[in-house]
Amino acid sequence: MAYDQRCYDLAEVFLDDSPHLNTERRRDELAQLIQSTIESFISYEESNYEPPRPARVRGRVRGKPLTEGEKTNVPRDEAGRRGEGWSFYPFGADRMAGTAAS
Repeated sequence: MAYDQRCYDLAEVFLDDSPHLNTERRRDELAQLIQSTIESFISYEESNYEPPRPARVRGRVRGKPLTEGEKTNVPRDEAGRRGEGWSFYPFGADRMAGTAAS
């Protein structure tokens, strides 16, 4: 079985710590094992790959227009305007402006 030169280099680095195992035959065996393990891993991961789902924004797929049912679920203010009339500040923007001026 053939192996990538980088697998051989990696085997050589690991076997440098064990001089009694650092032979050409052992480096070849370890390089083949490394190559085989990497190929098995890639093959397994590719066969089990599922593409990520599209991101959801407020209960819908990004970029997809709201359906009629979803449009009726949008919060409304007292005047019936969708998504308007609310403030980022829990006590109201007018109070925030008043405290900034003080």
